[in-house]
Amino acid sequence: LNTRVVVPLLPIDQAPTPAQTLNPVFNIAGSRFVMATQFMAAVPSKMLKDQVQNVQDRAFEIASALDCLFQGV
Repeated sequence: LNTRVVVPLLPIDQAPTPAQTLNPVFNIAGSRFVMATQFMAAVPSKMLKDQVQNVQDRAFEIASALDCLFQGV
């Protein structure tokens, strides 16, 4: 496939007020970013740039946000 499903990370001051579970907040390079799960979309792979940070240690929160979006839990 030449597309990837992504969830944008928005600077906290430019994001909607984070909803519990749906919008985890990440600290990246000293700044806070909101995972805007409700804005998830497919994008062409060529649009993706270099990896900035690995958030694998937050996998449970990320999965919970996706569950919240798709199943309301």
